Amino acid sequence: MFTPSLRISEAEQQAETPFRASVERATQLMLEEGCLILENLFPRSWVDKLSAAFFERLQGHDEAQLIRSGVPVGDRRYMYLQPLSPPFDSPQYYANGLVLPILQNLLGSDCVINTSSVVMALPGAGSQKMHRDNELPFGANPLSGQIPPLAINLAIPLVDLSPETGATALHPGSHRKIRPSGSFDFEGITPAYLRKGDAYLMDFRLVHAGTPNTSEQLRPVIYLIYARHWYLDAENHLNRGQNYLDVPDTTLLQATPAQAHLLSRGRLRVGKTALTPERL
Repeated sequence: MFTPSLRISEAEQQAETPFRASVERATQLMLEEGCLILENLFPRSWVDKLSAAFFERLQGHDEAQLIRSGVPVGDRRYMYLQPLSPPFDSPQYYANGLVLPILQNLLGSDCVINTSSVVMALPGAGSQKMHRDNELPFGANPLSGQIPPLAINLAIPLVDLSPETGATALHPGSHRKIRPSGSFDFEGITPAYLRKGDAYLMDFRLVHAGTPNTSEQLRPVIYLIYARHWYLDAENHLNRGQNYLDVPDTTLLQATPAQAHLLSRGRLRVGKTALTPERL
């Protein structure tokens, strides 16, 4: 089973906005399948800049420090809030014109960014258990699979993903299935082996799991979660006492009103300081 995909054309890249047909096709696939690979979404050179900045902050920190500063999300996997500081303060990162129209079509024009984080699988990480990023909104009630999406993850790998580094195995259509996530397995699904510049969208209800990292390199993947403006992810933030979004004042000062609305979740303060490698 392959994850559906849509390639962003060179003409769309140059125009910095998707064609209407692309928005309509992406919307249809997300509603039906709950996941979508977006090939050629970002220039590879730009993702190289994000990757270089991320790895530069890790220099001088050993594995024990990385483990101590992260939130565990599986075997040798840790989550860190990613502040919207340079180069992550660019609207190309959080308000990208090629993907935002798709997200707004699915979540409403007044959607916001719920969180900006990095999930990093260390060398030797094993498989995750199949899971959803949040509980079904109405539990076993069939409405859980019938309503439109409440939150969508935009995943951006900072390294090329391969069978050695591992990737995320996605179960297309599982956002509509009212079954325990543990009833799904890896049989018959192909992990999303993306190259830098590609990304994928995933409905928060979709069943998925990370595959092992058998390489000797770190596997960081950016997770930008967009949500309906009234939706709060309590399970991953309120219940853990972790802030949603780290937006420096300098980023807000250079934002347009529309961009500031996207970043408005940064005003929420739950408790803990953002868990980021540079603050070890």
